[in-house]
Amino acid sequence: MAYSDIGGARVLDLSNMNVLVGGGSSGIPIDDGVGTGKGLFLPRVGIAYRPMEKTVIRLGYGINADSNNWRFLRNAFPAVTISDFTGLGGNAAAPAASLTGLNAVGPYAGLPVGIPIVPLTGGTTPGIFSLPDAVGTTKIPKDFRRGYIHNFNLTAEREFAGFVADLGYVGNRGIRPLVNRNINPAPAGGGQDGRILNQQFHHTSTDICATAIDPTATCKGWPDIGLLAPLGNTYYDSLQAKLTRRFGGSSIIGFSYTWSHAIDYEDNEELGFLLWPYPAYIPRNRATAGFDRTHNFQAYGLYSLPFGHGKRYAHSGIAAALAGGWQLNWVLSAMSGTPFTVTDSGAGATLLNAPGNTQTVNIVGPVHILNSKPVAGTCASNTCRYFDPSAFAPITAAATLGNAGRDILRGPGYFNLDASVMRDFKISERFTFQFEGDAFGVTNTPHFNNPTNNGSNADISRANFGAVTSTLVTTNASLGGSGGQRQWWFGGEVIF
Repeated sequence: MAYSDIGGARVLDLSNMNVLVGGGSSGIPIDDGVGTGKGLFLPRVGIAYRPMEKTVIRLGYGINADSNNWRFLRNAFPAVTISDFTGLGGNAAAPAASLTGLNAVGPYAGLPVGIPIVPLTGGTTPGIFSLPDAVGTTKIPKDFRRGYIHNFNLTAEREFAGFVADLGYVGNRGIRPLVNRNINPAPAGGGQDGRILNQQFHHTSTDICATAIDPTATCKGWPDIGLLAPLGNTYYDSLQAKLTRRFGGSSIIGFSYTWSHAIDYEDNEELGFLLWPYPAYIPRNRATAGFDRTHNFQAYGLYSLPFGHGKRYAHSGIAAALAGGWQLNWVLSAMSGTPFTVTDSGAGATLLNAPGNTQTVNIVGPVHILNSKPVAGTCASNTCRYFDPSAFAPITAAATLGNAGRDILRGPGYFNLDASVMRDFKISERFTFQFEGDAFGVTNTPHFNNPTNNGSNADISRANFGAVTSTLVTTNASLGGSGGQRQWWFGGEVIF
């Protein structure tokens, strides 16, 4: 159900678990209640030096702000309770208690009456309310220390034999990047009652959380509560090389290679989450970033055939009419796979009993990649497993975290070749018809998913543990193909 913000900003006070909704002037907040300091000094500097005629050395440094539009607060109480509301369907039944009392949702005659307003306790009007039992929310720090990013590079460029070569170091350091951190996790063996805020504010199953229906009801406890806040630092270091050559007739060929390593605590800010948010476990999150690709090779080319009017060969006649004006283009990509974590969401997670944290497995032997080019489909034996499942064992002891860390394995690599052919046909002095044929995934090479996709076969509780059972689906499947299968496109346009 779509909803509108009611009363503006929401602020959760962690000293008493009260939620401030609205305020300001006529229910509209004057600001978001977050202090961000007096601003940031963000300098940038670049230096270029030519020690020889065909050699240039460049040095660059800059600081960028780590900005955010607070979309994280879309999931804050009370908006989350409104957006999560759905109508009854099928054979579902409404509790009798919802049809009586002060907050009743009574039956209505039909569509002429309209859609009934769903009453929600607290948070729907400006004021201060206690965060309801069993309701999660999100927040940002009141005193927000904005993070920033150091960017730096040193490159050398050299021209030789018609080629231009670039070699350089490129890196950055993220200082206090934003991380989605659950601030209400439990330690190993703590259970729901052991969550930090449930313990601190006596919101456990032995405490009373009275309701209008049952004044003696015991507390269910608050679930996860997200905090989008700066945490730690991130690191990126790379060696980058590029070689290009331009030819007559607008033809060009180029190659680039990057060796890199990225380290972080969590990927994608509020779109991700810390695997281990309990304070004592936070250092476990520091690992190779989930988007890291150690090797990244790219090659590209644009070649205009030397035939036709104004070209080297076949200036006129039938040969010029057939072979003249054609242009070939291609882009090749070959990259390492991305890292993933081996988990246990079954019995091991139950034994851990630490809500808000992720259970991993124990590493009990050498980790081997069995099939770097996996076969998609259901697997019944180790012959088509991507990695050797015997290297891992489930946790059998209570309140015990697995010794496997975050992002310890790397998924299948990526290879793709796209190509196109184009030609202009001169219709008249004013009109030109341009034909284009595109081939995506020329080699028909599958783009395999990590085992963590399609049901998380990197989870030891899964029957297909260790198998890759799906191919990659690109954000826009029409560009580059879906899963790597070959696609042909043909088109034309009239230019005038």
